[in-house]
Amino acid sequence: MPMSVSGSLGQHRLDRLAERAGVQRTLTARGGRSGAAAPPDLMAGGNLAASLSYGNITAAGIGTVTAVCGTRVVGFGHPMLWSGRSDLTMHGADAVFVQRDTTFGSFKVANPSAPVGAIVQDRLAAITGLLGDAPATTSVRSTMVSSEGGSRTGRTAVSHTAQLPFLTATHVLSNADVVFDGIRGGTAASAGRSR
Repeated sequence: MPMSVSGSLGQHRLDRLAERAGVQRTLTARGGRSGAAAPPDLMAGGNLAASLSYGNITAAGIGTVTAVCGTRVVGFGHPMLWSGRSDLTMHGADAVFVQRDTTFGSFKVANPSAPVGAIVQDRLAAITGLLGDAPATTSVRSTMVSSEGGSRTGRTAVSHTAQLPFLTATHVLSNADVVFDGIRGGTAASAGRSR
């Protein structure tokens, strides 16, 4: 399933990073952030987002809610990653438009809301989520400071840890692009920390 990746990365830089990381899926770069809007009510025919990460870098697929029964949500009508058990985060979404695509099939462009639960199953026929607690996430945080005085701290929550290296690299590169606003020479220092 095609997936959009938010942040400041252009399509060319995202493609190069994905190629180097060995990511074998269609990724579309788009600007902006998600995870800040109030969660919309999920209802049959409404929008549903399943994310690998959200925040500074949101990697999410957008689809349609098929049914809601109590706290259980079924949607998409196809898989997201086709992983069986799932560790994706569930979001509502506000659709901006439907992008026509004759190669892979048309898809929704939307802004995911803050998390509203967890996607617990990712099967051939559909994805299933539970409203309530979001899955556990790994917090990725980077602070960029330029010698010219610009700075920014970015935060991304990653629930799909199988893609943690790629999503962390994307997060750091996106944050650097915003602060340095150009490709140029220079030096950089990095220090990692895990909790």
